[in-house]
Amino acid sequence: MPSLESIIGLPGFELEKVRTTKTIEVGAKCRLRPRCMHRGHVKYRIKSSFVRSLKHTRQGNRLMILKVRSHKFHCPKCERFFNLRIPGVLPRRRSTENFRLEVYERHHGGVSQRLISKTHGIGEATVERWYQDFVAYRVKELSHRYSPRALGIDEHFFTQKKGYATTLCDLVPDSL
Repeated sequence: MPSLESIIGLPGFELEKVRTTKTIEVGAKCRLRPRCMHRGHVKYRIKSSFVRSLKHTRQGNRLMILKVRSHKFHCPKCERFFNLRIPGVLPRRRSTENFRLEVYERHHGGVSQRLISKTHGIGEATVERWYQDFVAYRVKELSHRYSPRALGIDEHFFTQKKGYATTLCDLVPDSL
């Protein structure tokens, strides 16, 4: 069977089955061999297995739901249990980061919360919460950018056809 990575872009999964109804359900099994989350040991035993349902993206008018077969592990050295971390899914989330980003971009593009909640199968409050999460992330990402203390501006005239060019430069390059 083809790898799931080539179909939906998540690494380390093996495709088991695809079922289409109102949604597209993709069954997958993780091929990753994790290390103990607590101390990094490589020897562990599989305690139990379970299936995680994750909303992933929309393909046309259908929502794609990943049914990932995962395991709970027991590390005999540190006597602790841990679950497999799925790449592209944050802990305690029921959707992939691609899905959350898709919701953010649609709402940022002007689509209403009500319409997104109907088409994506989530609540209106969830749309708002995810939007606020991404806005906070973007603000945090941009807040550490460097801005110059003294900015130099110069204009150059070339010809009537080419017009003007403006040059901006930092006059105090070592300032932070």
